[in-house]
Amino acid sequence: MTGELGPDPGPDLGHVTTWLFDLDDTLYPAETGLMAEIAERMTGFIMRTLGLPRDAAYRLQKDYLVEHGVTLLGLMKHHGVDPIAFADAYLDIELDALSHDPELVQAIAALPGRRLIFTNADARHAERVLTHLGLAELFHEVFTSPRSTTRPSPTRRRSRASAPSMASSRPRPAFSRTPSAT
Repeated sequence: MTGELGPDPGPDLGHVTTWLFDLDDTLYPAETGLMAEIAERMTGFIMRTLGLPRDAAYRLQKDYLVEHGVTLLGLMKHHGVDPIAFADAYLDIELDALSHDPELVQAIAALPGRRLIFTNADARHAERVLTHLGLAELFHEVFTSPRSTTRPSPTRRRSRASAPSMASSRPRPAFSRTPSAT
């Protein structure tokens, strides 16, 4: 009887009003090795900044990831590390391993409702990756960690005042070159 009904159109997603995507290893395959390269650069940053040998820097990186949810929060809390300096360690990473996927672009563009991105990296990394993938104009907002130069997310105790507002109903490109009217 399935032949009489035609191809399965898939689930009805019209009721979904907001889509939240994680950026790294989600919108591109983990097999690209980009996150492994970023992790290696984080280890190098810790080695240089704290004067640790590679094994100790790697262990500290992973310990802070487990203890704080993100490595950066541990580095800020215990060593006063500047989040921008930390992000600078991997900002210039080559993106050649990431390829533009027209089917992914089409599928995301077809989703109803708002499309949001979250990343533990900073906005500069998000912009570079999304632009390289041809996805930057498809997302209404990008939530980064650190969102500016403040505390990275996810945090275990997050106040309502520090949480990004999801109330805006007017879509905006993630990386608009003009100031928002809201």
